[in-house]
Amino acid sequence: MFTGFVFNMKPVNLFIMAKMSGRNFAQYKGNALRLSEKIPTSYDEVYIGVAKHPDKTKKITTFRDEFGRIIERCFDLGNGKIRNRLYTTKFTKINDSELTQSTTVRDMYINKRVIPYWDALLKDGANVHPKKTILWNLRNIITNHIYSNSLTKEKVVSQVKIENMNTPTKEKHTFIEFGHINDGKLQPYDKKYLSFQVNSLTGQIDKNSFDYK
Repeated sequence: MFTGFVFNMKPVNLFIMAKMSGRNFAQYKGNALRLSEKIPTSYDEVYIGVAKHPDKTKKITTFRDEFGRIIERCFDLGNGKIRNRLYTTKFTKINDSELTQSTTVRDMYINKRVIPYWDALLKDGANVHPKKTILWNLRNIITNHIYSNSLTKEKVVSQVKIENMNTPTKEKHTFIEFGHINDGKLQPYDKKYLSFQVNSLTGQIDKNSFDYK
């Protein structure tokens, strides 16, 4: 058993009841709400129990592509919401020795009471193929960049975050650069970051919100 999780803002004891990894997607019989248009190759399922509450089982389902990379992760945590994370990976070749891998994670949720309306919209609009993310709320977007140089054996990890998207007038944008990795060893560093607040409705940056190091 492991502790320290927060459920509905109250500490609870959670434990893994069952874990199934690397299952062929063709055999998937679950009911996770998938948003990604990509067809997975495999899936994992984790069932989480709550101590002294056998009726509050939670489930996390992860869908992966043919390379084992995560396409989507679906959370049904029993709190009145379904939460999904959509993963997109892109490779940018700079030259023969330099490559950047960028993985973007879009964190979304939908209230369970809205799901029947969402399902009806998708069925009624099947001819025009509406986006599956309709009626879902976008919480944040995180993009992790990994730059690698095959000649110098150097890697640089950086991150771009857009948070607080539920309040578009006060979105928080953050850029972070972590320590460089040389020949597999993390070099001593002071984390570099820049953050500021943006009104995404007007595109205006709050000049008083800058924080950097």
